[in-house]
Amino acid sequence: MADMRTFADLEATRDALGRSRLFTCWARALALGSLTGDDPRMVFRSTVPTHLRAAVPGTTFDPAESVPSFARAFLDGVARATALGRLGSMTLPCPPHVRTPIVTTTGAARFVAAGAPAPLLRLDVDLAVLRPAHVVSLVAVSKELLATDDPRAMGVLERQLRRVVVAAEDAALLDDVGVLGERPAGLLFGLSPVGGGSPDAIADDVRALIDSVRDGEPNTLAFVTSRRGAAYLRALANTADGSLFRDVSIGIDSELAGAPLLLSSAAGARLIALDPSLLGVADDGLDVGVSASASISQDDAPASPANMVSAFQTGSAIIRLIRRIDWVLGAADAAAYITLPLGSP
Repeated sequence: MADMRTFADLEATRDALGRSRLFTCWARALALGSLTGDDPRMVFRSTVPTHLRAAVPGTTFDPAESVPSFARAFLDGVARATALGRLGSMTLPCPPHVRTPIVTTTGAARFVAAGAPAPLLRLDVDLAVLRPAHVVSLVAVSKELLATDDPRAMGVLERQLRRVVVAAEDAALLDDVGVLGERPAGLLFGLSPVGGGSPDAIADDVRALIDSVRDGEPNTLAFVTSRRGAAYLRALANTADGSLFRDVSIGIDSELAGAPLLLSSAAGARLIALDPSLLGVADDGLDVGVSASASISQDDAPASPANMVSAFQTGSAIIRLIRRIDWVLGAADAAAYITLPLGSP
């Protein structure tokens, strides 16, 4: 029976990977169709590799019916790389556009003597309405890459599409910006660093960081830093005050002070602590669109006026990925951070 379950898991994984790749096939079909003038549905059907058809049984390969499931499979792969995705079940999933209760304090049980009144502890609930905003990522793809039959090209395109979605989502989550009606506030919005993270005071700073999250009594606790931040902490594991950091790993998620430590380049020089049980998340999916005539500034912080590059002039297609997502922290002290002295990258 155990072997049968394992085989079923492998089958499910194969199907999920196949559906994720089919999302990339659809993005490619849109892009190639915009360059050639062909119907992207016909391009999609004619260019889907045979092995993918076999890997996803029951699929009609009609984009109108199948693309939403392809997009969800693609996002499942994205979630394995984003900070939100790796926090996983510790966060609070919320339906979009619906008032959702986020519990900030809870009641507790007490022993009482016979005939004595039971103590009352108030249950505090914050009602939040999450309205997914748009995290937009643009990828310029050459006609040569889109038109080639080399199967490795699809792998290159899929990795690039995932990379830009991961980077955009993490950058928005782990910053200190918030614009009402435009984008959700980053976890660090309105916060100042708890400490400087210098080697001489690092143990005290980490303890102060933990104490700053829900007065040191979070329901759950997780940390986020960059790989450079993890390397700094790991190097301190050999110092007299470094006992907190012996479980820190540079290459993969690990632990800090017994709590999960996630790695994201968007964290920069910061070591962030948060209570993810108070992080409400509304995930409304992913859309893809393409233009072969748009002009864009190939810069993540374009000047004004920006130096524009024409997709038509360069023989490229611009793939636009729109991630529809929103989040909210249920308490002002559900996150805190210290700045590590990492120097310049």
